[in-house]
Amino acid sequence: SIMVDSSVDVGSQIFFNGGTLQSGQTYYPLQLPFAIGDGTDPAVFEMLSEPSPGIHTFGFSVVISNNGLLKGFGTITTNVVVNSGGTIAPGSTNIGNITVLGPLALLAGSTTLIKLNALSGTADSLTGMSDVLYGGTLQLTNIAGSLAAGNSFKLFSATNYGFAFDSLSPASPGSGLRWNTNELTIDGVL
Repeated sequence: SIMVDSSVDVGSQIFFNGGTLQSGQTYYPLQLPFAIGDGTDPAVFEMLSEPSPGIHTFGFSVVISNNGLLKGFGTITTNVVVNSGGTIAPGSTNIGNITVLGPLALLAGSTTLIKLNALSGTADSLTGMSDVLYGGTLQLTNIAGSLAAGNSFKLFSATNYGFAFDSLSPASPGSGLRWNTNELTIDGVL
């Protein structure tokens, strides 16, 4: 667990500028953004699933900067902004979920990594948001089975959906197939 004492001077801030930081739960009550990455050095914040997905409490917001990666399982109690060059990736090698209790902004140039399992019909997901604003690249990886016409995956769950991804990778799920993104802005389904 990571805890920052709320009696810390309000001008103080933790700068997570590089390396990997793993946490089962986090308490960061400062009214300053929790920044993952400094735009230069790779920084990974991994929310662990053991013994169970934890609660990650932040006083203001979580900002994923260029070369920053937020991945894993659990609940974030505030808004999340993924800037250009930043990446968000639910789960680990297995299908996973990140719950965001606030808005999620996926800005132009950002990457959202999602694993699909065509065999089981499941996928990584980002849930709980009041608003999700799509942008950047939605990068999809099928980890089991074969994608086929008619497959659908619930990737996002929010009260409001807006904008669109700038690109999908791969551009096609397979020969003779195409991604249908029409429902992403209705109910988060691909």
